[in-house]
Amino acid sequence: MILFLIAFITFFSFYYYLAYQVIILNDLNEIFSQTAIKAQADLKGHVELVLEDLAKSYYHILLIISCAAILSFIWILLLKYNAKIIIWASIFSLPIILTVGAYYSIKTYLNLQKANGQDGDLLNGDGDSIDGLSIDDQQALAFDKALQTILTAELLSYVHNETLWLVLSIILCSVLAISVLLLYSLRERVRLSIALIRQASKAINGVKSTLVFPIIPRALGISQIIFGIMISLLIISASHPTYHIVGGPRNGKPCHPRSFNRTSHSAVIPAHHGSPLPQSVAQIPRVQPSLPPSLSQQQPTSRLFSNQNPPSLPKNNVRNNVRFSTIAGPNDLTINNNTVRQANASRLAEGQCVVNQPLSRQHVWKYHALNLFATLWLIHFISGISQTTLAGAFASYYWAHRKPRDIPFFAVTRSFFRVLRYHLGDIAFGSFLIATIRYVRIVIEFIDNRLRRKNNNGDANNPARSVACFFRIFFWLLDRFLKYIDRNAYIIMSMYGEGYLASAKRAVGLLYENSTRAIVLDYVTYFVLLVSRLLITGIAGYVTAQDKFTAGLHYRWLPILLVVLGTYFISKGLFSVYSMAVDTLFICFLIDTKNNDGSIERPFFMSRELRKIVTRSAVRTD
Repeated sequence: MILFLIAFITFFSFYYYLAYQVIILNDLNEIFSQTAIKAQADLKGHVELVLEDLAKSYYHILLIISCAAILSFIWILLLKYNAKIIIWASIFSLPIILTVGAYYSIKTYLNLQKANGQDGDLLNGDGDSIDGLSIDDQQALAFDKALQTILTAELLSYVHNETLWLVLSIILCSVLAISVLLLYSLRERVRLSIALIRQASKAINGVKSTLVFPIIPRALGISQIIFGIMISLLIISASHPTYHIVGGPRNGKPCHPRSFNRTSHSAVIPAHHGSPLPQSVAQIPRVQPSLPPSLSQQQPTSRLFSNQNPPSLPKNNVRNNVRFSTIAGPNDLTINNNTVRQANASRLAEGQCVVNQPLSRQHVWKYHALNLFATLWLIHFISGISQTTLAGAFASYYWAHRKPRDIPFFAVTRSFFRVLRYHLGDIAFGSFLIATIRYVRIVIEFIDNRLRRKNNNGDANNPARSVACFFRIFFWLLDRFLKYIDRNAYIIMSMYGEGYLASAKRAVGLLYENSTRAIVLDYVTYFVLLVSRLLITGIAGYVTAQDKFTAGLHYRWLPILLVVLGTYFISKGLFSVYSMAVDTLFICFLIDTKNNDGSIERPFFMSRELRKIVTRSAVRTD
């Protein structure tokens, strides 16, 4: 993969060179100043109020987010004790909810069938007294009652539908029966999932630096996203024409070509060769052309009629931005080319409105396509480095004979340098595959949007949209599959040191042989982490919503929103490390059970809890 690494470096060298060219094509100072002025004009007083609220509550926001991060860290370490409770409680909650729903649906269906379609009166209180209310309150109450009547009538048409409740009862009973059978048949896999989740908590407790390391890749990924968005905006800015004044006292100021041409600063006197102009002098407002000495010394025989209309002139001598006045004088009263040059020089001294369009619009889509693909590729490349590093650290924990004595002290650092030395080309190839699929999906979404706008009449039978829908589903499934294989290939690669393709082949073989275990583990892990993440986020949001933290603020929702978003993303980052630990230990467990049998010659590396599960499964198989 050394050639692919060279291609990766070459591609991003070219990309950052073009990004630099796009940056220097724009006047960043002017863009930022105009953006600030427009934002200030649009938001007006909201910015001051938001800043005032942040100044009052930033300490509480940072304190609650920090406490939520500590709580997430403690929750991960305690999952080895409460994982069993969380998993079994969540598993048994599903049949209980389905049972209650099925019972209520069957009971409602039987009542409706017994009532013979007679609807009960669900609306009470029509005779409420409104005499003591004002006219506005009476109108509001009448509107509320009318809306309630409409909504209730609409809901009653569904609530009193016997067929609806019959179908709902059948569906709930079927799902309940299937879930009970699945839980009974997969109880051993659920026990294995619980054991692996608890072992993952022990692994993180043994290698605590794994919770700190992902901060750097995530910061780099966010920086690349911001950089990609900025480059995209600068590409749009460089493709739009801008107008500036060149020369004169207003040099560099923005201008508009239409309004600027109507002013005196753009008036142009054409130079005429041959016959003189017929008894007319082109006069430029605010600009007095210097006449020859012979003309300045002569006295005209008639006065200046500045308010009269000029005589008719040929069309090629008329300019919209030139005013004409009639002068009666000697026959030799003409304007020569020297006078014209002097007048034009005086006009040029006032400046010209010049257009500037650094980037042609026909090339804009190429820059956008390159920027989008480069951003996707680099984000997944950084994520691949993080995943491979964490997988190597957790694998060193699993394959240690005596835990935690045999665990390397700098497990994360050693794994990271192994990745930098041996696997950058493989990670570049794997991230290229994922980025390509994601890029194709974005293109398909763009095409589907264009088709929707084109067929705004709602033609659902359009063949083009049907094809786009098919490809959307196909590439979504391919993306999910390839992302799953990519993640497990990085785990194998961190342990065996093989290339990407060989690691992916080995991972597919292991997962195919243990497909049921893999599916159950993935869903159980996802559910446990989701419940944990929502629980921590909900606690942080509830604490922030207390009057103690929101009193005296203009926008009470602002600290709640910031705390909820900050807590969610921090907990998601920490629990993603936990998910990587579970997947790595699962692959190690599969390799351990395949290569070893627990004898003295080939002892297991797994924990005692996992050995009991393996032994129980072997006895039942025999």
